[in-house]
Amino acid sequence: MPHVPPGLRRRIPGIGWRDRKIAFLETRVDQLAASRQELQDLLSAARTSFRERLQQSHAEKARLREELQETQRRLEAAEEDRARYRRSSFKAKLSSHIAAVNTAKFSGWQATSPATQLPFKLRSYALAQSHGVRIPTVHRVWERAEDIRLEDDLGSADGVDHFVLKADGGHSGLAVVPLRRTAHGWETLTGHRASKDGVLEAPVMRRLDRARGPFFLESFLQPESASGSAPGAVADGVPDAEVRIPEDIKVYTAYGEILQVLVMRTQGVEIMDRKSFTRRYFDAQARCLGEVLPGAAYDDTITAPRQWADLMAAARRLSVAVGTPFVRVDLYATQDGPVLGELTPTPGGAQEYLLDHDLALGAAWMRAEVRLSRDIARGRPAGTLFGPQEYTWWYPEVDADARDSAEPQGPSTWPRLQAEAQKHFTAPEETGQRPTLEESQGSTVDGVPAPHQDAATPSALSPR
Repeated sequence: MPHVPPGLRRRIPGIGWRDRKIAFLETRVDQLAASRQELQDLLSAARTSFRERLQQSHAEKARLREELQETQRRLEAAEEDRARYRRSSFKAKLSSHIAAVNTAKFSGWQATSPATQLPFKLRSYALAQSHGVRIPTVHRVWERAEDIRLEDDLGSADGVDHFVLKADGGHSGLAVVPLRRTAHGWETLTGHRASKDGVLEAPVMRRLDRARGPFFLESFLQPESASGSAPGAVADGVPDAEVRIPEDIKVYTAYGEILQVLVMRTQGVEIMDRKSFTRRYFDAQARCLGEVLPGAAYDDTITAPRQWADLMAAARRLSVAVGTPFVRVDLYATQDGPVLGELTPTPGGAQEYLLDHDLALGAAWMRAEVRLSRDIARGRPAGTLFGPQEYTWWYPEVDADARDSAEPQGPSTWPRLQAEAQKHFTAPEETGQRPTLEESQGSTVDGVPAPHQDAATPSALSPR
């Protein structure tokens, strides 16, 4: 190695420490990079954990919100049930009424139970006739479905080509078959053949087999006018301009008081499919009550029939004559005026009305019970009262022994007492008024504040 003078050596920078410094710095950089990666991994894990906890928090919040809503619904339902229990409720009364009617029916006590006699359509027709209420023209009656024969000239003397085949016992459109007579024979309104050589086809027989006879053929009712009525029926794709389905007018009555009026409309020919019906509710003065039945299909174009006064008068007349606290009088507004469809003692389907409306209907039912009991005590004969006008009796007559039996069975064995129903009638407006709110709040029963009893007055059924 060459000799380097000391002075020059001192001027030459050292190389080893720089290498060591560089190696240290490189190591430090690696350490910092590793720490940085570790921190990034920790941050990523923290973010993932936070997102998971946030999602869980949102899910828990949604679950708690649903539980709160369900609790609120249960609380509201419990409060409604409590209100219906503490006060007169249409829902509760109807449920109890259905049970009572079934008990009388299955016990064979129809002769002494007016409500069990109402589902017999031909008997209701006779009752309506006796009180001057129109009914459809009945062309033929058969005791059994297998006896039915649709002759080519049936009803031709009256110039009628459209009919409805019905069973005396049926509900919700059961055993109701609209027919028309054509040059090719009898058809349903949907264009299917109804009979061959006068004998009913199997599909029609299956409809009738589910109901109770006798069976009868009546004229197809035409609505009062084209305005507000459903479109014409369609057979084989060709509209039948002569056939228009009249609206159902279902009048809920409580011994002479109109509770509400349900007007139902259908489209096309599926007149037995209740899902195709739209509706609107009115009070006794033809004012719309609004959507008092939640979940139903409403139609704001439905208006009150022009024959309103006559329809309500017919409903009140039959309601008083029937002799039960509640009955639904089903009517049609036709070209000839109001016509009875049937008398319904126990309406089916949804009857879950808004609470205030339910209580108003129930209170009116309660007052009807009181008025009817009072009238019977004052001399009104119990049960259904026939009117003074002549009527047709379509059932086979029976001998005296059958009528005098301990439990007479069948419409011809039941009493047909003719009497003036209005003679002892207590009108709805004659009932006492409910106490004021202050009086109700101030009264107690066994130390418990009394509920606001029978909050529904006639005005409570007015539109909201």
